[in-house]
Amino acid sequence: MIEAKHIGLCKARHDIMTNDGEEVTDFFFEKIENPHDYKHLESMAWCKFINIGNYDESMQKMPERVYLYVTGLTMALTSVLKIYESKKYRFRKDMKLSLMHYDRESNSYNEQVWE
Repeated sequence: MIEAKHIGLCKARHDIMTNDGEEVTDFFFEKIENPHDYKHLESMAWCKFINIGNYDESMQKMPERVYLYVTGLTMALTSVLKIYESKKYRFRKDMKLSLMHYDRESNSYNEQVWE
């Protein structure tokens, strides 16, 4: 089992580095054609969670926590949170979610645990 997975919300909005200096290269949304197509955003979020939760059948690589780097676009964020809340019983039940918010003053991310 891996400890954590770091994922950005939207690709190409900002360069994202974890507080440990690692570049975030995985994203919930690679490209969003229509930010008001909520069903499509939710479908994309669902697919990403399925991908995260099914690293392998033995669940040896499933993360204990997902760190989501919030890069704007409220509709995308609410879609991810909606799917996480409504479908989390289908993922590993103890897979936790943390929202990472950028702090310009410290040039780092602050964690908001989603409970």
